[in-house]
Amino acid sequence: MKFRSIALLPVLAALAVTAADDAGIPVTSQSADFDLKNGVFHYWGGVTVDAPGVLKLNCEDLVALIPAGGGRLDRLVASNAVVIEVVRPPAREGGEPVRIRATGAHAVYTAADEIVTLTGGTPRLEAPQGTTTGDTIIYELNTGRVRALGRHRTLINPDAFRNSGLFGGRTNTPAAPR
Repeated sequence: MKFRSIALLPVLAALAVTAADDAGIPVTSQSADFDLKNGVFHYWGGVTVDAPGVLKLNCEDLVALIPAGGGRLDRLVASNAVVIEVVRPPAREGGEPVRIRATGAHAVYTAADEIVTLTGGTPRLEAPQGTTTGDTIIYELNTGRVRALGRHRTLINPDAFRNSGLFGGRTNTPAAPR
């Protein structure tokens, strides 16, 4: 099965499929309510969406809007202790898959623009390049662009500077006297 660059859209589009269907992505929770006429699928109480090697989503409350007859996810709203783990394909053939982890109190995904917005509880995005926190984190799935707004802080992975010459090579600082 071929997924999009971050593989989120097709995985989440399968939310309406039951766990009994081998072709579906299992969604488990303590309770669920489905409004088939309006395309509202509501899960609450220890919600888990698990597509091994692609996506894992944990939260306490999840609402998926899938228009009746449309079959494609329009919007997803996850609340309370949201943890999203995404596995992207390797950047180059033979490379390791890229793992991205996002946390926050609230996450909203909109299919129209393929954007995940994290808010509440100090949203955090962890990627191989580093970790970013802010009052709001906006992650554009189709471009891989991340924006952090309000009280922002980024910790860059020190490996990003290895062999760059930035810290190990010559600098403008005069040599210490001997």
